[in-house]
Amino acid sequence: MKQALNILLLILTFVSCRNESNSELNKATSDKNLEVETSKYRQIIFGRYCGECYENCAPMFRLIMNKNKPTLTADFEDTYFNLESRLEFNTNIIQEEKLKIANEIVEKIPEALYKWKTDKERFGCPDCTDGCGYYLEFIKKNGDLKIFDLDDFEETENIPKKVLEFTHFLAKRIDKLTE
Repeated sequence: MKQALNILLLILTFVSCRNESNSELNKATSDKNLEVETSKYRQIIFGRYCGECYENCAPMFRLIMNKNKPTLTADFEDTYFNLESRLEFNTNIIQEEKLKIANEIVEKIPEALYKWKTDKERFGCPDCTDGCGYYLEFIKKNGDLKIFDLDDFEETENIPKKVLEFTHFLAKRIDKLTE
């Protein structure tokens, strides 16, 4: 009887160690998946533009996905409206909290936009009703460039639900980044 209990104890210990080992493997696998997800992009530019505005009318942010650590810079000079020049990201943002917000945006980009068939798309009529528009541009790891102008007006018909939800999320996060 004592020998049977020892064997049972040995089996339970083995099963317990195996379960712990599997959970560690699952954790490592999910961490690896997260790494793959965030590395789908080389660079992401996002922001808000408001044509009828007095100051800070087009804050734009650029997140570059470096191997060591992503870098976040901003353009607070409204160069978005200057057709003759490119966006100028002259402000380095080093606060961990703001970098975390930018990473949240990256994680929420809908798969539909990532797989969108055209390189450039306009959803709704961004900033047509003086309600501002939202800009999203990303470069995939393979070098493909995608550019989106987004409207967050609920009644617009051609905005897929996931894209509209993302635009609302983007608007709130840009508010936090510009505080």
